[in-house]
Amino acid sequence: LSGMLKLIIALGGALSILMAIVGGTQYVASGVSPDAKNGAKERIQNALTGLALILTSYLILNSINPQLVQFNFMLPPVGVAPEQIVSPEIGPAPTASSTASAGSWPSDAHERAQLSAVGIGVNHPTGCTNIGQSSCTSLAGMSQGVISNLIALKSSCPSCGITITGGTEYWLHSVNTAHRPGGNVVDLSIGDSALYSYITSHGTVVNAGCSIGTRYKIGSAVYVNEVIKPNPAHWHVCY
Repeated sequence: LSGMLKLIIALGGALSILMAIVGGTQYVASGVSPDAKNGAKERIQNALTGLALILTSYLILNSINPQLVQFNFMLPPVGVAPEQIVSPEIGPAPTASSTASAGSWPSDAHERAQLSAVGIGVNHPTGCTNIGQSSCTSLAGMSQGVISNLIALKSSCPSCGITITGGTEYWLHSVNTAHRPGGNVVDLSIGDSALYSYITSHGTVVNAGCSIGTRYKIGSAVYVNEVIKPNPAHWHVCY
């Protein structure tokens, strides 16, 4: 729907401008013929009316949801996975031997407690217990910088419902992902309307950085409305 609206607005605006140019050309070329002049004037008036309607529609849609009418012409490099474009070089993913006993994954109780204290939740009530485990979200080893930024976000928007949907469970993400202990990224649920409104109203749209999608920069943080199928849409945040 968003893509269709953008296409209609772009084509409508271009057609209105083209018709205004045609009408102006006809008016200049009409000479002293009253009928030709009147026809050219009518064409110009119709074109301007159409352009006004297009602009009004744009403003209305932009006030409802800016993403409906945002034009993003940035294309990802061919053959490069989204997170490979932006993930920082922070070393290889942790192995079982560097975290806990073979196959196990450490507890994230400490990290969860810090965030839970200010009302920040996680989509899974318990963390991952084993490397390779599916359907789990872990905060184990989450950098204090990410935690502090999340707490600051909640402080800036007390009414925002902040739910973490992706943490340090690197095996559930792409190769070279920054979703790992000590990484600078976190995924948040996009379903909370207050959080969505806060990010889109306080953020400045930027054309590059963090990941692929519509990007909003607030301070040094970049919030990306990321849709990488088959995963559901979410905020991919780079701190």
